[in-house]
Amino acid sequence: MLIQNFLSFLALAPPNFTKTLTDAVFPIGGILKAIIKVSGLPLPRLTWLKDGQIFDENERISIVFDPRTLTWTLTISDCQESDTGVYECRAKNPGGEKVTQCKITVSGEAPTFIDSPEKVTCLEGQTAVFGCCVSGDPYPIVVWSKGKKPFTENTQKYALYYDDELDAHMFEINECSKADTGTYSVTIQNVHGTVTKTVSCFTVTQPEEVIDYKSVLRRMEALARDGQGGPDWGKLKKGKAIGKGPGDPGLQYKLKHFELTGEGQVKQFEQPEAVELLGLPPGELARRRSRSGTGTGEGSEGDDDGRGAGKGTARTGKDRKSTRLGLVTFTKSLADVTVFEGKTATFETYISEIEPSVTWLVNDQPVANERAQILSVGKTRRLVWKDCSLKEDNSTITCILDEETKSTAQLFVKEAPFAFTDELTNLKVKRGDPCTLQCAVNKLNIVLQWFKDGQLITNIQEEVDGFLHRLIIPKTEDKDKGVYTAKYEDLQTEGNVDVLGPPQIIKAPNDSVLIIGQSVVLTAEIASTPKAQVSWLFKGQPLKSSQTKHQIDAKKDGIYSLTILKGDNPDDGEYTVVADNTIDKVQATAKVTICSKPKVDKIADVAVNIGESARIQCQYSGQPLPTIAWFKDGKPLPTDDQRIVITQETATLSVVTINNTTMDDKGVYSVKLTSIAGEAEGKGNLNVKPVKPTITRDLNATYTGIKGEDLILSIAGTGNPSPTCQWFKNATELTATGDEHIQFKDDQTTNEYFLIIKNANQNDIGEYQSQLTNAAGLVKSKKTKITIQKQPTFIKKPESITVNQTETGKIECQIDALPQAKITWLIAGKPVSPKDGYETTFDAKTGIATLNIKNIATKHAGSVTIKAENTAGTAEETADINVRSAPLLLKPLTDTEVLVNNDATFICEIQSSPQATIQWLFNGKPIASVPNKYDISYDTKTNQHKLIIKSATIDDHGSYSVQATNELGQIQTEAKLNVTNAPSFLTGLQDRSVAARETIELIVQVAGIPQPTLTWLKAGKEIKADGKKYSIEPIDKDGYAKLIIKETSEEDQSLYSCVAKNKVGTNQTDGQIKVTAPLQFIQPLKDTDTLSTQNAVLTCEVQGIPKPTVKWFFNDIELKSTQKQAIVAKQNVHTLTINRTDQTDAGVYKAVAENGTGTPVETTCTLTVGSKPKVEGKPTDVTVSVEQDAVLECTFSGFPKPEVTWYKDNTPIVADTRITTSEDKPNVHQLKLTRTQLDDKSAYICKAKNRFGEIDAKINLNVTSIKPVIVRDLSDQQTIEKGQPLELQVEITGTPQPQIKWFKGNDEITSQDYQISFDNKQTYTLIVPDCTPEYQGDYSVQATNPGGTVKSKKTKVTVQKKPVFVKAPQSQTINDGQAVVFDAQIDAYPQPKVTWLKNGKPLTPDLGFESQFDAKTGQITLKHKAASQKQSGELICRVENAAGTIDAPVTLDVQNTPTITKKLVDQEIMINNEVRFVVDVTGSPAPSISWTKDDTPIQADANHVIESDNLTHTLIIKNVQSTDEGKYRAIAQNVIGQVDSTGQLTVLEQPIIDQPFGDITQPLGSDVSLKCQIIGGRPKPTVSWLKNGKEFKGDDRHIITLSPEGACELLIKSLDESENQAKYTLVAKNKTGQKEIHSTITVKAPLEFVQGLKDQDILAQSSCILTVETNGIPKPTVKWYFNDQELKNTPKTKLESKQNIHTLTLQKTDLPDEGTYKCIATNPDGTIETQAHISVCTKPKVDGKVTDVTVQINEPAELRTKFSAIPKPTIAWYKASDMNTPLTPNDNIEISELPDGTSVLRVKKTELTDSSAYIARATNKVGEIDSKINLTVKEVKPTILSDITNVAAIRDESAQFTIKATGNPRPTIRWFRNDNEEILPTNADYTLTHDESMDTFILTINKCKPEHQGDYSAIVTNSGGQIKSKKGKLTVTKTPEFLEKPNSIDVNENELAEFRAKIDAYPAAKISWLFEGKPVSAKEGFDVQTDQATGTSILTIKQTLPKHAGKLTVKADNPSGSVEETVQCSVKSKN
Repeated sequence: MLIQNFLSFLALAPPNFTKTLTDAVFPIGGILKAIIKVSGLPLPRLTWLKDGQIFDENERISIVFDPRTLTWTLTISDCQESDTGVYECRAKNPGGEKVTQCKITVSGEAPTFIDSPEKVTCLEGQTAVFGCCVSGDPYPIVVWSKGKKPFTENTQKYALYYDDELDAHMFEINECSKADTGTYSVTIQNVHGTVTKTVSCFTVTQPEEVIDYKSVLRRMEALARDGQGGPDWGKLKKGKAIGKGPGDPGLQYKLKHFELTGEGQVKQFEQPEAVELLGLPPGELARRRSRSGTGTGEGSEGDDDGRGAGKGTARTGKDRKSTRLGLVTFTKSLADVTVFEGKTATFETYISEIEPSVTWLVNDQPVANERAQILSVGKTRRLVWKDCSLKEDNSTITCILDEETKSTAQLFVKEAPFAFTDELTNLKVKRGDPCTLQCAVNKLNIVLQWFKDGQLITNIQEEVDGFLHRLIIPKTEDKDKGVYTAKYEDLQTEGNVDVLGPPQIIKAPNDSVLIIGQSVVLTAEIASTPKAQVSWLFKGQPLKSSQTKHQIDAKKDGIYSLTILKGDNPDDGEYTVVADNTIDKVQATAKVTICSKPKVDKIADVAVNIGESARIQCQYSGQPLPTIAWFKDGKPLPTDDQRIVITQETATLSVVTINNTTMDDKGVYSVKLTSIAGEAEGKGNLNVKPVKPTITRDLNATYTGIKGEDLILSIAGTGNPSPTCQWFKNATELTATGDEHIQFKDDQTTNEYFLIIKNANQNDIGEYQSQLTNAAGLVKSKKTKITIQKQPTFIKKPESITVNQTETGKIECQIDALPQAKITWLIAGKPVSPKDGYETTFDAKTGIATLNIKNIATKHAGSVTIKAENTAGTAEETADINVRSAPLLLKPLTDTEVLVNNDATFICEIQSSPQATIQWLFNGKPIASVPNKYDISYDTKTNQHKLIIKSATIDDHGSYSVQATNELGQIQTEAKLNVTNAPSFLTGLQDRSVAARETIELIVQVAGIPQPTLTWLKAGKEIKADGKKYSIEPIDKDGYAKLIIKETSEEDQSLYSCVAKNKVGTNQTDGQIKVTAPLQFIQPLKDTDTLSTQNAVLTCEVQGIPKPTVKWFFNDIELKSTQKQAIVAKQNVHTLTINRTDQTDAGVYKAVAENGTGTPVETTCTLTVGSKPKVEGKPTDVTVSVEQDAVLECTFSGFPKPEVTWYKDNTPIVADTRITTSEDKPNVHQLKLTRTQLDDKSAYICKAKNRFGEIDAKINLNVTSIKPVIVRDLSDQQTIEKGQPLELQVEITGTPQPQIKWFKGNDEITSQDYQISFDNKQTYTLIVPDCTPEYQGDYSVQATNPGGTVKSKKTKVTVQKKPVFVKAPQSQTINDGQAVVFDAQIDAYPQPKVTWLKNGKPLTPDLGFESQFDAKTGQITLKHKAASQKQSGELICRVENAAGTIDAPVTLDVQNTPTITKKLVDQEIMINNEVRFVVDVTGSPAPSISWTKDDTPIQADANHVIESDNLTHTLIIKNVQSTDEGKYRAIAQNVIGQVDSTGQLTVLEQPIIDQPFGDITQPLGSDVSLKCQIIGGRPKPTVSWLKNGKEFKGDDRHIITLSPEGACELLIKSLDESENQAKYTLVAKNKTGQKEIHSTITVKAPLEFVQGLKDQDILAQSSCILTVETNGIPKPTVKWYFNDQELKNTPKTKLESKQNIHTLTLQKTDLPDEGTYKCIATNPDGTIETQAHISVCTKPKVDGKVTDVTVQINEPAELRTKFSAIPKPTIAWYKASDMNTPLTPNDNIEISELPDGTSVLRVKKTELTDSSAYIARATNKVGEIDSKINLTVKEVKPTILSDITNVAAIRDESAQFTIKATGNPRPTIRWFRNDNEEILPTNADYTLTHDESMDTFILTINKCKPEHQGDYSAIVTNSGGQIKSKKGKLTVTKTPEFLEKPNSIDVNENELAEFRAKIDAYPAAKISWLFEGKPVSAKEGFDVQTDQATGTSILTIKQTLPKHAGKLTVKADNPSGSVEETVQCSVKSKN
């Protein structure tokens, strides 16, 4: 609330980013920084987001705020690519929200030097070699320089290049001298930054002292190869390098340039040479070149002497392997390219070496040089293919290194979209001239839309000539100016049309007033096309622009201005602006009048005591002298206060005297000076001093009241006048209340003031303060805190309740207390918890406390206590809760699993009131206790019900449940019993044999509960199904499972096992698989074709067991693996590879396999080595004329010899008598065409094909013909009389004879109505015998032959007939109001226009006429329903069409009364002029006319002339006088009736002004009066005043008077500066015109500072603004000084002047800016100055980062924070919960300051209540800041000193879990099994003990059973928290033990022998039988049956044999141990 109140006093300022986020790129691993600056009130809160997700600081990201600059800095260290994204910062405060965002990209690497020398030395006259190795992404630019001079190109002196082998940028200085020594720098730069290193260069005298960088790098490479370290720069020797030519910066420089600009150069380089840098002659320098290869692209190789190059030799593809890097490969393949037709496609690839050349093919043909540009730059190879055509779409581009190394890509060419090939251009056209806008497009038959200024042009004159489109404007006008657009679909082009004409002055300059010493601007707005030359004249003389007097400016929008500087009297006069262009010249004039502004020279502050007189004086000046008005606090001084007297003691001194002053007289007294030159204001303060109040007895710090009793506060104080007292509560003023709760009382005798609070209550709690106030000021008392208390009292006590279970119980009571009591409900001394179902409420208003127990349970039964406590005391009451419930399940049954023959136990826990009856069920059927089967019991102590199923069998598997029932309800819980047994194989594995490559299935049948999982093993290793080799089918419903082995081989021979396992036990069955296979080739060799130089691969696959060996033979000669032929065997697949085959490799190859088991097998094949067809030379296109023979020829090579086929239009050519093919010369193939025809013209393809490939050759055959020519064309147009014949004729030549088509419009003429003929020469004729209108249209001819098509002109045929009246209309006479009808009939074509005219104007329906025309019959009708006299007269029926016009006149005579058709009009006329009244009258018969004036008849005389002319009648009054004014009437009369018309005559007269004003000069503060007399004027003139050309109404200082007699006066009181050069104009105006006179006022004023400088305290880094206001005429100049040093405009100091306001702004002030600032103003009258001292301060800030403090209770705590500021701040400590009361030192608190300024708050002994946030507040005069430190006092949370460990127990014996834990207070413990099963002390299976002396908790399992197994854990808890122990696993085991041992037996042969054993063990033991130490086998006649549930195992020999005699061993083992017993089996033989 306090913050809201505070904010309500502040004007909220929404957030504003003065510095926003900007897009940026940062390198990987660098530091990312983003800086913003934000303002707002209150300071906005910022939220940072990346890609829309909020993020905060972490170990890499920091966000720092600098309060001095209000900047926030986001810093991300070690930035990675994952930091790329859109970053956003949102600033929000109560005033609004603002967002700024940017895209930040993290990529690449900043430039770094991998290596660079510190110094370079050379012999004088030799070459100094510099260099550096760099890295960066993007790759950096390298610049070498000395001083500020960079080296950018190669010269004879300097060489720049890139050494690709050393990966170094080299710089060499040739003929190095001492002048070249010194410090050089190398700079590397990319987008991430710039790095510069320096290198020193020295000349030396000894060769061994030479250091060159190239030698250094070579030695470094050698040292690296030898495993040694880097170089010693001081001991390096000379070396050799590759020279670089002048102007050649090296290959790498060119590559970088190409990559950046997209440009490339094809440059030939000489072969490299090794040159001696030491002692290199100057003449040899020109020969040094780059080490890249020649333009052929071939590399060089030679003996490397360690200097980077050797003598170059040409290399072929075969020896490419000898290059430094091995085989050359493509490191970047070609990529497909898509372009538009006509565009350029660029293909690029990279190879692994620089030197090798490549070959480019387009569709397997070499590229054409005229269209291709091939570039080889470093390892980059480019093909630039120009002018792509649609025919080349889907072409294949191939780049070949050699026959086996190539890269291909596709070229896709799309049809080019529509485009403007020539855009519209801007045009300038002279008004009236034609204008043509033209553009060109890239497609024919395009219809463009034309727009002007965005609007579609509908009336268009357009020409289309092929691709050219023209818009024609025949005659331009101003309206044609604008932007024209030609548009097609979404594309458009624009052109601007300017229409040229003479200049226009849109706005002329205004007359102006110029104040002396100031400036005035005359402005004119001029429009001109073409641009006008504008000049200014003064009194007819041209003006020139200067910096001192006249500034002439022109702006783009046609605004021209003249600025007159430093106005003076000679500047008075007329100024003219002249605009002149090539068309014409115009001008306009303005008058400038000089005057001076009013000025307040002096008005001083006045201070008096109450009752004294005050005298306030104002000295002022101005020309003319201004008027003066006085104000108090902005309002005019009252005229009815007799104490206030205003006197004008001199012309420029005005005085206000105030007698017997009171406090109300205190205020600001101001004056306002006004004159025509402007206005000025001045002010002074009147201070009336009273005696300020003082408090003689103050309030106490606190008061405590009792609720319901009265509380009184009082203070005592004095003051003059006697003060009033106000009381405040919580900063809000108190007022007396109607119920007298708040009362005030003052005792004037004792000067005491009382506040009485009646019947105090909690609403009266708060902070109170009083305030004494009088006119001298106010004084506030101390603040006091009032506390109202009352000890808690139970108004209504809680009552006991009885509730049924699951219902809601409620206990309620009511408490009265103040402050509000803390209410606590307790159960067994502990607060109730919502987790236990309790819900408490407390209504603070009513004091009602409620405890609700929802879904009440028996655990809620018992006593509940409510405790109410506050600072005044404590009270408590108790009530009982009684619960009745249906049975409640505390612990449900859980699923149980047992082995067959073991006991199963179910336990549940049920609670009920009253006691419930219990029923157990199995699969829904009741069961009862049955001896040896079911044991049912109940433990009354634990409420546990138990069911034991003894010796469980499979039949006991099922669902068990228990029901509990009482009168309130029933519950049931259910669980499952699972009875399990171990797996057994019903069908096991057997030994098997399988043929190789066949499939075998291994099948088993297994049983067990739960169903066992199977694992298949091969030789003891698990087999995984892979879907290829092995497939495993899981156990089906009958227990069968299957392993399938596919494509068996020798590796599949092994012992296979199947292991069945479930949680009860494991069983296994084994079987042996043997794989057999014959020796044979399962994949023989195949005949193979291969291209010469390509590799041939022969492959076969052989099988056989044992594995065979294979030998290879070529033409029966055995082959060995060599570099030429490689022999490889992988498993059974054998491969022979013949590398780079040639013809000698062709022949028969054989593979022979042998494995020693019999006869070897073999397979053979034939290898053929051939070559693809190839075009030899380039085929030549052929051009012939029609009927000439043509021969097309193409030469091919290839092996075997290719077959050749000729194609035309992709169709094979079939030879005939005219077209034949031949091969007259070897490999030269011809296609001969005799007597060529036009359709032979085409592109012919000659295709050569053999089995190794095919190739095309394209030859163009061009057959020419003669295009048709129009010898005589059609005429432009032809007009035919309707019914006459039409004949059109044209003459056309062409070979062959062209085909002719006639067109009407766009349709070909095929109708029989037309006669078309040809004279068999060259004349073609079209005839229409009888021409009718339907034959009209545009006719044209088209002639076509194979040479082309030609079109004639279009001739426009028009059919017409001149109109002829078949029946003419007749004249008629009627009476007024009768109907009249005229009719006629006409014949004409085209359809004529019929118009009825009267007096040359059409008769229209609004005149009552209805005209009809039937176009079919030619019938014409004109009707009028009720004709009147105005319809009388001659009517004309006019019929017209394109062929002619015909008129038929008729007369309509309508008789009626007189009608005035033209009435008299009111007229105004200047006196002494002539006026005419005219009236038109009709009537039949003709009426007579008479005239009257003011109803008096007018007789004609010398001054009155009456005229009549047919229908027009005129009254002429000559030499009009004022007596002629009046109403005139004309009366028309005949025998039928009369009418009249009236008109008013008004006589006008122009006003006259008797005398001019003249210009006036007056001092500031004086008065000026302008007077004149206005004479005459009809109508009476209006009088207005203008000031500087603007209408002026007058005010308190400008008093305007106008008498009825015409006397005018303007009185200007107390001239101020605003009146200077003000021009006042009096305008007298009526309808006849206006008269005006002028006066310019000049005001003189002294130099002074109206506003001076004042001392300031400025916050560091903020701006400081110093402002002064000057007054003075002439205007002064101003200079600024700091500590007497003049200041100039700099980025730090900004000087500005606007009119009289002068400002010095210091940007971002700092401590050095503190000092004395002075402002000096100077003009010709003198110099004045003002000064101030500026103190630079800094706001307090927190130094470093504060650290929160955490201590344990009773330990000391020390909170530290450090502040800095200027001046030094004061520091106060607060507890965050009470920011109004600072902490003070006491017995437990110390506050101190360390020598370094750190403030320390120390709490000697901490308590829990000390936990809080503490605030250290630092304050100085420019601000304050808080430092927050959190103090946490903690209880000692439990700590586990020794945790739970796993326990292995023996069944039926005890076991213990122990845990050692400490804590304060002493913790308690809860034990759990399997996380959620709590072990209660009532559980008889467990014993819980606590050894307090050892802090040890013990859980004892009294008798371990398998069901006790599980994960045991504990939770240790105290009020400080809780801690969870680790989990300890209890494992219960029993070592196997014989319950029954087997016995030795003697048995007869073939009889049954049985051995029995029984073992007790847990977990169940694995029982196995051995005979003579080996596992028994069913194959050997042994049968073993084991029951894992009972531990019984029986070995049976159904038919004993002598082999069974021996030792039998039974062995039982489980994880805890093993036991075995051996017996003897003796077999008695029958023999």
